[in-house]
Amino acid sequence: MEIEREKYNELIAGYLSGNLNEEEYARLNSWLEEDDRNVTYLNEYSQVWLSSMAISNPKAFDARGAFNRFEQKVNDLNNKQDEDEPVKLNRFKISYSFLRIAAIIIVSFGLGFIANYIYSNRSASSLAAFQEIAAPLGSRTQVLLPDRSIVMLNAGSKIRYYSNFGVKNREVWLEGEGYFTVSKNKEKSFVVRAGSLAIKALGTQFNVKAYPMEGVIETALVEGKVKIEQIHTDKRDLKKIANIGFLNPKERLIYKEDNIEKLIKEPLGEDTPYDALIREADLDVSHSANISFEKNVDLRPFISWKGKRWIIKGEELGTLAIKLERKYDIKINFENERLRHFRFSGTLEDESIEQVFKAVSLSSPILFSIEGKTANLKFNKQFMTMYGRVYNE
Repeated sequence: MEIEREKYNELIAGYLSGNLNEEEYARLNSWLEEDDRNVTYLNEYSQVWLSSMAISNPKAFDARGAFNRFEQKVNDLNNKQDEDEPVKLNRFKISYSFLRIAAIIIVSFGLGFIANYIYSNRSASSLAAFQEIAAPLGSRTQVLLPDRSIVMLNAGSKIRYYSNFGVKNREVWLEGEGYFTVSKNKEKSFVVRAGSLAIKALGTQFNVKAYPMEGVIETALVEGKVKIEQIHTDKRDLKKIANIGFLNPKERLIYKEDNIEKLIKEPLGEDTPYDALIREADLDVSHSANISFEKNVDLRPFISWKGKRWIIKGEELGTLAIKLERKYDIKINFENERLRHFRFSGTLEDESIEQVFKAVSLSSPILFSIEGKTANLKFNKQFMTMYGRVYNE
């Protein structure tokens, strides 16, 4: 049995790194269905593999160190199996032929970007697993997808995609904000699923913002062309999709929906691939209060978050505070709700949160204090007195 399993080590390595073609994927899936112990074999490797590559700072990732940790965990697991005879039949020895494969792929992961982790929302005998990548609060994460497309994730965001990404389609689910630079592939469209929307592109650059708590999904196109579609479920629970419209460069779409928080966290038709959704007639959005298009837009305030210079243009402090909370991993409290309506413009580079609020306080009647990871804002009464009725409560 062990010799038989070793034949599949290369397929397992390809699965964990997202590099299987359709035929290899089918072979591995058939093998898993033959014996529950094969599923255990895969799961054990996955846990060892992923825990060995867990990193907090991708810039400081040490590929050799990651492999050494992986090898040590393998040795520990094998030693444990030798000491535990009752479960030995349901476990396995991790072979050094697999270690050689692991070394190659761990090093390739070390060339850049952050390690993935795998979780499954299907039965244990299925390969319908997601890979998920997240950018924690206070940081951004750059992701290289298997098709060489690049995603920059803003703070507090995550994407997930099936482990067979690129075999039949290129489809990702977004929660938060991401800037997509899509590699060209005329045969396989690239689709971003966010809530009940599907944003379809070939080779292009665009930004999608879909934070659950904000109640809105925004898409801004930098170059190329994207198609925006809406997914819904009918009375028979059939997953259907209808065209909303197209975006050209310098255009934005703003989509509002009452149940959008739940839809982003639990997308409609997540178990149905994009190509399997039932097509319906185009939606008439000309009189829709929930869908709006903007043309000839200055996109810099909407996409500059991904670079060194973050451009702010006429933004209310209440909205800006939400972005600052994500960027600096801090909680901002307002003593008076009227403070949220002051508008600000400017450019941020490497300023600390203290420097940001100092700049805010110079142009508005606001005092601030910071305690740990909490910032408190209140009216500056002296400032208000100086300017009389301009800031009269």
